[in-house]
Amino acid sequence: MKIHLAGSEAFTSHPKIKYEFHQNYLTTFAHFMNRKSQKEKVDKIKLHNLLNNCVILDSGAFSKATNKVKFELYDYVGFLKEYGGQFDIYMNLDDVILEEYPSEERIKKSIDYTTNSLNILEKEGLKPIPVYQKKWNRFDILINYLERYKYISLGGLVTGKPNTSHLLIPFLDEVFKLNEKYKVKIHGLGVTADICLKRYPFYSVDSTSWLQGGKSNSCYFNNMDKYESICINDGIFYQKCISPNLFDNPYHQGSNYPERLNQNIRFFNQYERILTELWKQRGIEWNN
Repeated sequence: MKIHLAGSEAFTSHPKIKYEFHQNYLTTFAHFMNRKSQKEKVDKIKLHNLLNNCVILDSGAFSKATNKVKFELYDYVGFLKEYGGQFDIYMNLDDVILEEYPSEERIKKSIDYTTNSLNILEKEGLKPIPVYQKKWNRFDILINYLERYKYISLGGLVTGKPNTSHLLIPFLDEVFKLNEKYKVKIHGLGVTADICLKRYPFYSVDSTSWLQGGKSNSCYFNNMDKYESICINDGIFYQKCISPNLFDNPYHQGSNYPERLNQNIRFFNQYERILTELWKQRGIEWNN
C-alpha cells in the first residue's frame, strides 16, 4: 500500500524537510494556478522524481469547490498537456459535492460534470485516473470504471468530523466486494484512518495528516496514536510520548515544525511498510 503525503508542495524549498525519508507524495493543481510561476514550481516537483519519489497530481477539485481557487477545465487541460508528464499519475477533474445530503439534481450535476471532464481529457490524449464520488450512490458508474480502467480513485471519503471513519465501512465494503472480480487498483482520496487501511486493500491513499507536526505541534507514533507535544521555555522540544522503536532520543533539539514534520514523514514511511506487509500476508500484493 502506498501512502502519499499530500501538501508537500508547501515545503519544497525548505532545506530541513527530509523528503528522502519517504517516496510517495501528492500535490495539487491548485498549487500551480499562477502561470508565471508554473515552470518553477514544476521543476521543484521534478526534484522529487529525481529522488525516485512517486508524485500524484490531484486536480484541485476540492479547492475549486470551496472557492479557494478559481479555474476551469481548459486550464487543467492546458497544464496537463504541458506538464502532465512530470507526474506519475494525475486525477480527473471531478465536481465535489459539499452538501451532506445532496438533492438528486445536485448529484446528477456532479456526475455530468465529472463524466464530461473525463471524456474531454481523454479526447485530448490524456490519461487521468477517474474519480468516483461516494455521494453519487451510483454503483453502475463504479462498475463501469472497474471494467474500463486499471486504476481508479474514490472521492468524498473525508467526513470533516473526528472519529467518524467507521461511517465509511458500509460503502467501502460494497466497493471492495465489487472489486474482487476486477482487481483494479483503488486510490482513497484523503484516507489514512487506521480502521480503513487495515480493513481494505487500497493500492494507494493520501492524506495531509503528516502536516499536523506543523499545525498543532503533534507527532505520530506506533498504531496511529497521536500525542500532543509541549514546548519548554528554554527552547528544548520534548516529546510527550515516545515510541522507542521509532525514536531513540526522547529530547528533540529545537522546537520548530520541520523536526516534527520529519518525524511524521518517518512514521508514515514505516506505517506504509507495515500495511504493505500486512496485505501481503493476506495474499494481496501489487507488482508496482
